[in-house]
Amino acid sequence: MGDTTATPAMIDEAVSGLQAAITAFQNAQLLLNGLSVTSTLPKLWLIGQTAQLDVKGAYRTGAYVELSGVGFTFSSSNTAAATVDSSGVVTAVGYGTTVIQASAVIDGQTYAGQLTVQVVSPRDAYATIQAESADQVSGLSKYTTIIGNTTPQSWARYDNILFDPDVPNLFEARLAVPAAYAGKTIEVRLDSPTGALIGSLQVQDTGGWDSMAVQNVSLTNVPSVTGIHDVYLTFANGGTANIDWFRFDKPS
Repeated sequence: MGDTTATPAMIDEAVSGLQAAITAFQNAQLLLNGLSVTSTLPKLWLIGQTAQLDVKGAYRTGAYVELSGVGFTFSSSNTAAATVDSSGVVTAVGYGTTVIQASAVIDGQTYAGQLTVQVVSPRDAYATIQAESADQVSGLSKYTTIIGNTTPQSWARYDNILFDPDVPNLFEARLAVPAAYAGKTIEVRLDSPTGALIGSLQVQDTGGWDSMAVQNVSLTNVPSVTGIHDVYLTFANGGTANIDWFRFDKPS
C-alpha cells in the first residue's frame, strides 16, 4: 500500500475546501426566502378600518431586513372584504376573508409574501350575550336557553367580542347554582382556554339548578382588553352552574 500520510499541502487543501463550504452555507442563509407582510391591526378587522402594510425581506434564517428603494406590487384575493392600494394601504370594506399579497422583483428574482385579513361583524361586549350562542363548547352541554352540565376543564367560546372604545371593569352573568356547588369558579379568559385571565367569578348558591340570579365580579388585567377578542368561559372545577346569559360592564 502507498503512503497515506497527509502532507501539509493536502491539509491546506482540505481546510480550504471546508472553509469554502462554510462560506457557501452562510451565504445561502443570507439569501432572501420571501417577504414578510404585517400590519398594525390584528387579524380581525372591522369595516372601515385601514392600515399601512409593513413589508420586509425574510431570510432563510428567520431574520428580516428592511428593503429600501424596492417597488412592491399589492393585490387582494377578495376585494369585497378588503382592498389594497398601490402604496400598501389596506381598507376593510365588507365582511369576509381575503389574502393580501405583496410581491417585488429583486436582482431579477421575484419574491412574495402574504397577510390574511378577516373582516368580522363583532358582538358588543356591553350587550347581553346569550350563553347558548357559544360558537364552540368543550366538555359541557348547550341547551335551548342555557349552557350547563359542565365538567372539569370544560369551556365555552364566544367569537368576535368587541370591547372598543371602552375597557370593561365588571363581568356579570345570570346563572343557577345549587348549594353543593357554591364556591366554584367561572374563569373569563381571552382568545384561548388558557389565555389571559381577566376575571374569576366565584359562584354563590341561588337555590338550585332552576333558580336563576345575577352575580358579578370585578375584572383584573383589563388594560389588555381592547379591540376584538374571543371570550372563553372556562370551568376548571366542573359542575359549576347553569348559565343563561352574561355581559360586561364599563365605568360610567
